[in-house]
Amino acid sequence: MDTAKVIHLAKGHVLYHKGEECDTMFVLRSGKVTLYLNYGKENQFALVSVSEPGSSLGEMGLLEGETRNGTAVADEDSVLIEISRENFAQFLSRYPDEGVKIVSDLAHRFKTVTEELKNTQTLVAEIIRDVQTSQESVKPSLKERLKKLADFFLDIPDDVPPDLYVNVWSRNHSHMH
Repeated sequence: MDTAKVIHLAKGHVLYHKGEECDTMFVLRSGKVTLYLNYGKENQFALVSVSEPGSSLGEMGLLEGETRNGTAVADEDSVLIEISRENFAQFLSRYPDEGVKIVSDLAHRFKTVTEELKNTQTLVAEIIRDVQTSQESVKPSLKERLKKLADFFLDIPDDVPPDLYVNVWSRNHSHMH
């Protein structure tokens, strides 16, 4: 495949780190790679595991020029094809079935993220209702739960107090009540 570079990644090795500049994507040939938020931290979270040959990851870097939004780690010895922005059109014309698979993967991930956002919004709304209607002695633990959820999903700075976040969120979502 002269439109791309072959990468052999040993189990446990990082393919790329969150925040890295990028203009490439990857197509899995064999193995398994998982994309993590907060990799190596206490609140590490696996976003998606890719194990089906032909599956892709890192498309946002190639398509949008964004920094890596997660850290990709090999769960087992893996072989991937790295495709650069310069070679993407040539890759698609030479391997149209792989292009269809990339679009299919993106559509599936978009659907999954949309469902997770709906679930998270419902959970946050429930916690906010609990905070607003609970006894004073219960509020601190509910506010801390909300803060942890907000920190995890929204990357809220550590110095933002839970009360402030609850108040801002309540004002911005008052139409839901």
